Amino acid sequence: MYTSSVSATFLIALNVVINLLILLLPIALVGFAFMSWMSYRRTKFQYETDWRLIELILPPEVYKSPQAMEILFTSLYQKNDGTKTEVYLDGSQRPTFALEMISEAGAIRFFIWLSKAKYIPITVNSLYSQFPGLEIVELDPNDDYAKKITWNPDKRFIWGTYWKLKKTKEPIPIVSYKKYELDKNPDEELKIDPFVSVVEYLGGLGYGESAYLQFTIRGNTEDDWTSGNVFPFMKKPGQKEKIDDFIKKLKEDSTTTRASTGEQDKDGFSMINYEPGVTDQIKDLRNLQDKVFFETIIRGMYVTKNETFNNGNITGLIGTMQFYGHAGGNDFKLATYTDLSDDHKDWLRMFPFKFLNNMGLEKRKNMEKSFLKAYKRRGGFYPPDKGNLESTTPMVFSSEELATMFHLPGTAAASPSLGRVDARKADPPSNLPV
Repeated sequence: MYTSSVSATFLIALNVVINLLILLLPIALVGFAFMSWMSYRRTKFQYETDWRLIELILPPEVYKSPQAMEILFTSLYQKNDGTKTEVYLDGSQRPTFALEMISEAGAIRFFIWLSKAKYIPITVNSLYSQFPGLEIVELDPNDDYAKKITWNPDKRFIWGTYWKLKKTKEPIPIVSYKKYELDKNPDEELKIDPFVSVVEYLGGLGYGESAYLQFTIRGNTEDDWTSGNVFPFMKKPGQKEKIDDFIKKLKEDSTTTRASTGEQDKDGFSMINYEPGVTDQIKDLRNLQDKVFFETIIRGMYVTKNETFNNGNITGLIGTMQFYGHAGGNDFKLATYTDLSDDHKDWLRMFPFKFLNNMGLEKRKNMEKSFLKAYKRRGGFYPPDKGNLESTTPMVFSSEELATMFHLPGTAAASPSLGRVDARKADPPSNLPV
């Protein structure tokens, strides 16, 4: 009797599971077909876009603060992927840009990668208006420096990394150029600019060595089904909404520990005599809310001939992003990088089996090739570079933070290999993009 009851219960449960599978299978197939279609259309859209690289050749003097570069970023901000028809039928994507600093044998160059038709005129006009004497050269696609970086482990060593923020649960900012009062345009000799340290590292590379820093960006906004990224019930809040929630959390935590003045602020919280640190933090966050935000993927790469390899320059590359961290805010750390971890290397040394060492070597080679392809494509927001072994969730920075990490240095950056326009050239270049 008991056995019959168990068997009946089992059959009922099995029947329920089978019915659920029958119900869910079509939904899963539709979801898979939808994602495959979007991946195909976006890849096609990416390859059909006329991407161009423009080089920024610095004028003899740059007196503007990083705020001048922030104006450019604000003009480039777009939060829409396109109309629903463009997104789902054409694979339209939110405009993507790449900000790049490179050093080849210590010769430093600055680039912006963007769509020719839509954004070169805006970018050129904005830069010329902010930086008199700047020279802008639009490169032929075949002259893209990234295409000339080849993978050849027998002759060349490549080390690449992605960075991520140490604090990811809350929208805590990194250091801003305003913290160093660079927006007040002090005399060059009085400026304290962490970007100068990055320039000095790039300018210190020797013959046969190269280093590359790439910031791939696109506008940050609330994501819903109209963007083609998520299903209707998976709405993703934008950075401004996250900042609002974080400020409310700070106020809630302070309400339980600090005395109230009896008044209420705009969020409905009692006016609190906040601790000084909390007051400053809320002020900084409110300041950021007035900015535009960009999803950002940061890559760094060190390339050298095998005979000129210098491990210290890998350490220097890692340190370039640490200049923008500070104790009261956020900081950077390495995400995935193309080399094997030290623990992995030690583990391999414990075994005398050659095939295990070969497996580790092959893994590193595959990571190098994948990283280099993603760098050349300036990819990361969509397949094939989204979600691969090296990629990480994009970070979100305000235009102010982004301008801190990428701007045109003044004469405080005294590296002799920092290319500048001849002081006698005052007119705009004849090859101005149209």
